[in-house]
Amino acid sequence: MDDIVKKAFFGPVIAVVYTIEFQKRGLPHVHIIVWLDKNGPLTASNIDKLISAQLPDPTIDPVGYEAVKTFMIHGPCGAANPNCPCMVNGECSKHYPKEYSEKKTILQNGHVWYAHPDNGVVAEKNGIDLDNRFVVPHNVDLLVKYQAHIYVERVNRDGMEKYLFKYLAKGFDCARVGLQRRHSSRQPSMQQFDEIRAYLECRSIAPNEAAWRLLQFDIHYTDPAVERLQVHMPFENGILFTEDGYLEQVLENPRNGVTKLTAWFIANRNFPQAAQYTYAEFPKYFTWHGDGQYWAPRKNNRKKVGRLANVGPNQGNAYYLRMLLHIIKGAKSYSALRAIGEHRYPTIQAACHALGLLGDDSEWSYAISDAAHWALPYQLRDLFVTHLFSHVMNPLDLFEEHAAVMGQDAFHHISRGTLGVDLGTPSSVAHTRSFALAEIDRLLRNSGHTLDHFHLPQPDTTTMTMLQK
Repeated sequence: MDDIVKKAFFGPVIAVVYTIEFQKRGLPHVHIIVWLDKNGPLTASNIDKLISAQLPDPTIDPVGYEAVKTFMIHGPCGAANPNCPCMVNGECSKHYPKEYSEKKTILQNGHVWYAHPDNGVVAEKNGIDLDNRFVVPHNVDLLVKYQAHIYVERVNRDGMEKYLFKYLAKGFDCARVGLQRRHSSRQPSMQQFDEIRAYLECRSIAPNEAAWRLLQFDIHYTDPAVERLQVHMPFENGILFTEDGYLEQVLENPRNGVTKLTAWFIANRNFPQAAQYTYAEFPKYFTWHGDGQYWAPRKNNRKKVGRLANVGPNQGNAYYLRMLLHIIKGAKSYSALRAIGEHRYPTIQAACHALGLLGDDSEWSYAISDAAHWALPYQLRDLFVTHLFSHVMNPLDLFEEHAAVMGQDAFHHISRGTLGVDLGTPSSVAHTRSFALAEIDRLLRNSGHTLDHFHLPQPDTTTMTMLQK
């Protein structure tokens, strides 16, 4: 590649730097920086020797024409394809199509206006004929040799920093996909980790990027900015403290009890205008002051969006709390979140159900009823526990509906103690129910949970005593 650049460019070349990022947009992606002697000539005709923005004549250079047609045509966009990814507010964000121009011109600010002549040469793409106004700047020799999209641009000094720093510091940009032939059990398995390949595919950090990161300078900006919002139940928020801190001082520090969520409750009490925003909408209109741990009305027009932390269904009330925080506006406490209209519901889950955020448990009930035709009781209990971690709206009602089939083997386990329990008596029904609860509790504890976590009752102590004999 160096030979092509040196041959095509003019004057003494000080250095040529290029990077190739494979697997970007599915094709090799190349960035080339060329330093020229400051005394060397810099005219439009000289730039023409390296960079072109028009289709080659297919009768003179058919190979170059096919390469440009395949890799360097933008669009179609505009009225011909309004759904093109480059379209923003009805216009092409890359400013295509360009205006016709017969010759290349260097503007006063150092930028180049490339030649896009109206010579009748077109290329068909997606059934639409596109002329020179849609051609991306390129070097024909590079396209023919590498058969890839290679964007070549002459930049002035104020634009070169983009290539010196941005593309080197933006991070490792590739997707890794591996294909491996499956071997039979008689053949030894292939090595799962190739240390040499992993070393070769590592990302190196240049000295300028290392210094930039050590000094904690901004690498890039996010627009709009995102405010991460915590979601937690009362007194269950995380606390950061130093290794040499005293536990008593950490617990007694009132600042540790203030989070963005609890401060939202306080802001709703202090600012009347806050009542019209949900917790997720709050960062758009209020600013979080981390030093004082409080929300205040936003004084600038900076765009900012709020994103609630992810909470899984297996986290119980916190999962339902996150649902309400997207709906309820102006809540002044945790209990206020449970108030729907004039009624205050006993649990956060019940409030979600009242708002129609949850469906019924008919699918879970049908799954257990269907499995009861062939599954053993212990398998039904396993299925019930699996459902509990799959967002069951009312675990207690689901348990009561299927307690009899989930505890059918209670007689076997209890009668081993020759207690003579008659399953036809009312007391035996209670034993069956308690036995099922005891077995479900055992399964839940293996997963780090208990019956209380899903608002299920505890098994009867009499049944537990029978099982222990």
